[in-house]
Amino acid sequence: MTPGTARAYLPFIFLLWLLFALAVLVLWLIPVFLDENLPGSLTTYFAFRNSLTFAVLAWTMALSVISLSDKKGLSALWSSSLGFHLCNFGFGLGVYWISNPVYTGHLLPLRLLPLLLALLSLIMAAGLLARQRKLVHNPWHGPVLGVLGLLFVWCLLEGGFLFVSRSHANNASLASRRWFAQNWRLNDQGFREDAARYAQGGKRVLVLGDSFTAGHGVAEVESFPAVLEKYLCQQNEKVWVHNLGAVGAGPVESLENLRDFPLPGDLILLQWFVNDLDDAFTQVSGTHPPQPDSLNWLVQHSQPLNYLHFSRPDPEVGRAYLDFLQNAFDSEAALQQHFQDLDQILSYAQAKEIPVLVVIFPFLQDYHLLEKGIDHVKYHFVQEGVEVLDVRAMASDWEPAARIVNSGDGHPSPALHAVVGEELGKIIETKPWLR
Repeated sequence: MTPGTARAYLPFIFLLWLLFALAVLVLWLIPVFLDENLPGSLTTYFAFRNSLTFAVLAWTMALSVISLSDKKGLSALWSSSLGFHLCNFGFGLGVYWISNPVYTGHLLPLRLLPLLLALLSLIMAAGLLARQRKLVHNPWHGPVLGVLGLLFVWCLLEGGFLFVSRSHANNASLASRRWFAQNWRLNDQGFREDAARYAQGGKRVLVLGDSFTAGHGVAEVESFPAVLEKYLCQQNEKVWVHNLGAVGAGPVESLENLRDFPLPGDLILLQWFVNDLDDAFTQVSGTHPPQPDSLNWLVQHSQPLNYLHFSRPDPEVGRAYLDFLQNAFDSEAALQQHFQDLDQILSYAQAKEIPVLVVIFPFLQDYHLLEKGIDHVKYHFVQEGVEVLDVRAMASDWEPAARIVNSGDGHPSPALHAVVGEELGKIIETKPWLR
């Protein structure tokens, strides 16, 4: 094929590539506009979309590699086409951003391949410009090469942050969703523990609570229920501490989890946190907790920007939520509703003749926030004759950063989980509950 013949076919090849690339982008955009609510039965659609994506990526990758050659003919035309390489870059980055998954493992190549294509295309484009710069002086060559260099670094950052996982308080960040994909395993009952334990004999402690109990931000074995089980097994015969914690669970959902659990317990351990009042306040007032503003598209889809955005808590949202909770504690109707919900758990335990132990968590960044409201709840438990462990009496001399998972996640750190678990064990071993 002569250069002239190749040049005649070049517009057709560009058009065909462009049509396939646009088809792939449209297939990826369909779930975005439908809020990713496509029926799960459309397996053929997903298979076709992914297959076509890999086909177009392989095609463009091959053409980019061919353009490394400086031979005559079609490859020379590819290597001299700056627009083609920049289209490859845009296509690769477009698929990368539109797909925006957080998965790891066998699905990670679906993210890395478009980035690799974008990087290779930038190298081709930069090499072409550098070669042209030697032949023809153009004042735009330098700035354009600088922009290509910045884009190259940006793609490297995007690829690098795909391997970064870091929990976030509300699981709002891409890194936090990746952390959950790697660390969060639930059994058929919906709890974060091995269901094989249910078949074992021995005394049983049923731990109710929210994400503080489930172990948001820490390994399963680092959660205070796991630490408590290890402590009790060192002091007694085999004791099973079952973690019935669920993210976002309040007293009502905790009672449902308790009733649905297939095994009877010898002790109920109820974990309480200040946001347990949310549901009661919403029920009596119709007011919902404040939500953060929606993110712009780039922060939603860019790994490094998303990571930086969620590295620190939003002070505006934090203040708004504190105001919400303060209003909740000031509402007598909300408190009474909350106490009724808590009493439902206590009544269930009393009917089953199961003792109850309560552990109260404050805001770990500042033990003094909403102090009076927390004291009110604590006093209610004491009035009901329930033993209470107040975490405010522990680790008060620690730096706030040592009590939490990270700056963007206010859940208990592994160190605080360990202290709480051991302290609960010390209380339990002085009681006749598990004897």
